[in-house]
Amino acid sequence: VQLGHVTIGDSPTANFNYTTDEGTLEITDNSTDANFYFWNFGDGNSTQMEGDVTHVYDDSGDYTLTLIASNECGIDTFQTTINIIITSLKNIHFLKNVAIFPNPTSDFLMIDFGKKIKTTAFLEIFNALGQRVFSKKIKMNVKVEQVNISSYPEGVYFIKIKNGNSEVMKKIVVKK
Repeated sequence: VQLGHVTIGDSPTANFNYTTDEGTLEITDNSTDANFYFWNFGDGNSTQMEGDVTHVYDDSGDYTLTLIASNECGIDTFQTTINIIITSLKNIHFLKNVAIFPNPTSDFLMIDFGKKIKTTAFLEIFNALGQRVFSKKIKMNVKVEQVNISSYPEGVYFIKIKNGNSEVMKKIVVKK
């Protein structure tokens, strides 16, 4: 009579630590006894890459980072919430094409984005003292925005446009 050998393996343990720099997440995999990995980055992206992983986020925010590690003996999940803070102006090339005219002006301004904006933008106008005198949320798919400034006194104003992580500031002159 021949007896077979049964080998019982260890169940996997999912574990990792991470560092962030701007929008880049660097993950060090500390899992044990796993041979299949599923990473969910919490922003709609995932991968089945084994070992250390790098992921780049597009926007600041809180994301749930999940690792599911498995082998033939079982499955384990490790999850944590990470806070991504992006402070750089990475999309500055989009806003560099903004044209504001006529300048000088007395009654209205046309703000031409050069192409339709793909995300919501914010428009603010400040007087020479740095006081905000106008604020507006600009919806997606707008190419040109008109602003009525006929009630503004003569002087120098600054227009600030922010779109995601991009920001541009332009000077205008109001003459009556």
